[in-house]
Amino acid sequence: VLGALLSAHLLIIDPLQPFGDLKISDYDNELLDLAHDLASRLLPAFERTPHGLPYPRVNLMTGMVDGSRNDTSTAGAGSLSLEFSILSRLVGDPVYERVARRAVNSLWAKRNNVTGLLGLRNYITYDA
Repeated sequence: VLGALLSAHLLIIDPLQPFGDLKISDYDNELLDLAHDLASRLLPAFERTPHGLPYPRVNLMTGMVDGSRNDTSTAGAGSLSLEFSILSRLVGDPVYERVARRAVNSLWAKRNNVTGLLGLRNYITYDA
């Protein structure tokens, strides 16, 4: 959802309009605002972990993370790096890119010494 909001925003505001006229006459960054709001609601999943790997679930209304799971998928832990980095640059707030990079760095450190590959699941609160 976050990527779709950001992509649509960028297509609408692109002055070159390479995909046809996608401009909306009274558009006032509403999609960017929605993306910013959603990312802000996702932040607690990243910020409440010791190594930066996000919890797989966060209540978007309360910001409470579901701490019943101590592991997250590799894809889930790293999938927001592009979206959070783009959002940081669009809104001028480095916090989103910072937490995404921290998660990616944590994943990178967990690679297998022999193969260089990551496992399917990664522990959030301790190294295993």
